[in-house]
Amino acid sequence: MQRIVLFSLCAALGLSGCQTVQPVTDDTGFSETTLSTTDVGLDESALYDPLAIVGELGEAEDSPAVAATGDRPTESVLSETALAPVNQGIWGEIIEQFQLPGLKDTQYADLHRKRLTHQEGFFSEFLAKSSPYLPYVWQEVQKRGLPGEIALLPYVESAYSPWAVSPVGAVGMWQIMPGTARVLDLDLGQTCDQRRDIVHSTRAALDYLEQMHAKFGDWLLAIAAYNAGPGRIERAIRQNRNAGKATDFWSLRLPRETRRYVPRLLVTRDLILDAQASQIDLPQISSDVGFKALALEAPMEVSLVQELSGLPLTEIRRYNPCIRSWITPAQEPYQLILPDTHVQAFATKLVSVSVRDYVRTRPYKVQTGDTLSEIA
Repeated sequence: MQRIVLFSLCAALGLSGCQTVQPVTDDTGFSETTLSTTDVGLDESALYDPLAIVGELGEAEDSPAVAATGDRPTESVLSETALAPVNQGIWGEIIEQFQLPGLKDTQYADLHRKRLTHQEGFFSEFLAKSSPYLPYVWQEVQKRGLPGEIALLPYVESAYSPWAVSPVGAVGMWQIMPGTARVLDLDLGQTCDQRRDIVHSTRAALDYLEQMHAKFGDWLLAIAAYNAGPGRIERAIRQNRNAGKATDFWSLRLPRETRRYVPRLLVTRDLILDAQASQIDLPQISSDVGFKALALEAPMEVSLVQELSGLPLTEIRRYNPCIRSWITPAQEPYQLILPDTHVQAFATKLVSVSVRDYVRTRPYKVQTGDTLSEIA
């Protein structure tokens, strides 16, 4: 009888947030991140769109959204979004753990707030994009005792899309660069890119944020370092200190990308916090993690996962966004993630399948003299 091991999705495995645009250096040596309006084909206000970062990115070709629609999602309102009271479900829990300091109003904050509230229901749809990943991220944030705002950071990075890909190579809802991934022991193998894996990428992001907080002793600076890199934050602090100026986030000369990055997070936080008073609807998302990780004895064909679980391919990919081949991840432990509702059916059918049949397709190297009919 085959054994299947269920284990809790806890962080087991640290990243520097990606730069989505190229830096240029002025004559003072200061490196400023720039994004011209011609780069995005929109006017200046587009730089503060809540989905602007996602617009600057792209989605992997194997994204279920891409496969289903053939183009980028629009800003249309999801009228079917189930709404929840502010003080119930996951939002009430997150609000109780908000710890970051207040927002200093800037042009970035004002424009971002207007964009998030420019249309009735838009903010609710924007928040709903995190399902089903937010409950897991929130669980890990709670375990570490981090500020509740950290669970909102993937909204700023990627609108909570594990398939987000930046022009410079950052991947996943936490937007991790290849070099950073290798430093933090994230595998970029042929069968699974762990930057898109919900468990491994979240572990890496939270580890790195904790490291940055330990380094700078301030959460806003830690979050800024996640985006711009610790070296850039250190240089800005040193310049202000030498000039006798304050060294808090709001006083530092930082790249524009970072100057809008932190306010975006705080605006998102404040809109959730003030939702009831502002009559803003929040999507109904349970705080319960709705999936489990299964440790298989060997990698398995995705087609067999479909047969045993009864799930369509788009749902398998939704819960296993790291898969980039026709088999499940070939990195140990051989892990598969399934929604709670399908775990038992999968486990029941799996006992009748031999491990050697997990992969039914066998690679064949074409030999000299082979014909297609003979190979078939």
